[in-house]
Amino acid sequence: MGVALTARALRTAALAAAGLLASGAPAAQPARVVDVAQLPSAWGLREISGLAWAPDGQTLYAVSDRGRLWRLAVAIERTGDGERLRLDGPPQRITLAAGLRPNAEALAWRAPHAAAPAGGLLIADEQAHQALLIDLQGRHLATLALPGTPPTDAKGGDYGVEAMGWHPVHGMMAALQRPPRGADRQVHLLHSGDGRTWGFEAAAARTSLKALEVAADGVWVLEKIDQGKTHRTLLRRLSAQACAPQQLCESARLELKDPRLRAEDNFEGLACRPDGWCLLGSDDGGSADGRTLLMLVHLPGRRRN
Repeated sequence: MGVALTARALRTAALAAAGLLASGAPAAQPARVVDVAQLPSAWGLREISGLAWAPDGQTLYAVSDRGRLWRLAVAIERTGDGERLRLDGPPQRITLAAGLRPNAEALAWRAPHAAAPAGGLLIADEQAHQALLIDLQGRHLATLALPGTPPTDAKGGDYGVEAMGWHPVHGMMAALQRPPRGADRQVHLLHSGDGRTWGFEAAAARTSLKALEVAADGVWVLEKIDQGKTHRTLLRRLSAQACAPQQLCESARLELKDPRLRAEDNFEGLACRPDGWCLLGSDDGGSADGRTLLMLVHLPGRRRN
């Protein structure tokens, strides 16, 4: 997927691609939302900023920017009216090792390897610009640097990493929430642990990247369009075929709309299974009544199991 791009090549690509993107970039297409579930306030699971499926496809992990981690039992069941989301009881709180209180903004499953023989979870700490590798009991296994240049604001601000995932070939992938100061504000950059960088055009003037998920057909990115107190939510797919050498990537754009959603619902977490079922989790910061949602969608082109 793509090739390494220098800063000069990215600037050149952005200028060269301006006409191409203006005439050929795909418009956002509506995506079907299958189900929406509001989490009971008594559960205490609020402000979801990251989601990750365990390999069994039934266990979901969630993290908040307050550094809290939960395990949920989740099922996607088929009914006469289609599929729906079933939450089997309240979540289990996982206590992180003493001294760990990350400003957690992203979560990703890390397959079993030497440092985590049973697999583990990567938690992106936005403020420290690092990722914590945690085992499933909350023990700290390692601290890893996030790929890419740290934000110019030492405290992260609006420019820290909120989108992170793990690619089997390229390793850790991460993108700043917004392009850094001094860069082209209409080009998002996605960096990987092996030193590669991909650029793609922002969907609008005021957008931010909230999550990413590595899938069989490419990398899906959750992009939020800021409209003051309201938001528009897009899923975008970057694929190897759409990333020509030294040019900006084109991408599919799916806009998530449903009557059950409010314009202020602020989705920040994304987790997808290999069969194309994805869950999105909301941060309650944009909701007047503090509601937190899980939204079930299915990626186009995938067979529903």
